[in-house]
Amino acid sequence: MSYNDQTVVFSGKSSVTSALGANDPQVGTRKTFDGEDYLWIYNEGSASIPVTYACSLNGSGVVGYSCNISNPTGTAQFVGMVKHTAIPTLNYGWLLTRGFATVELGPSDSMVTGQLLGVGVNGQFAFKSGSTGFPSRDVGHVLATIASGASGAAYISIY
Repeated sequence: MSYNDQTVVFSGKSSVTSALGANDPQVGTRKTFDGEDYLWIYNEGSASIPVTYACSLNGSGVVGYSCNISNPTGTAQFVGMVKHTAIPTLNYGWLLTRGFATVELGPSDSMVTGQLLGVGVNGQFAFKSGSTGFPSRDVGHVLATIASGASGAAYISIY
């Protein structure tokens, strides 16, 4: 059972844990912290999900919202991005699903203010247009120009 009750206090938005404790939410829980929306997930992948990177559903669904950073084709279903604390392999943590954050662009992607943001390969973000080759839907927009392979400000909106 997931909790949406805003009066329930869970571990903070920077929390990461390898084992769920009494104060941790269940996988799939959504919570609003300071006007931003978050989702509690499990990193079932073989790599840590760094701050500024996106993650996708794993496909195995062993633990429900099982996610990873691996997305070699840029076509996986994006579920959120890490804003506060990297989520190591086989750990639980919060993903930002709506709010302001710093995002990491791929090495061949640059963007100007207001352009739509898409998810590129392996957790990095990309310019979203009909011709970029990234068929996933847009997941937000950039707030200031970002150079190729650099990070910058964006607004994320997943659901």
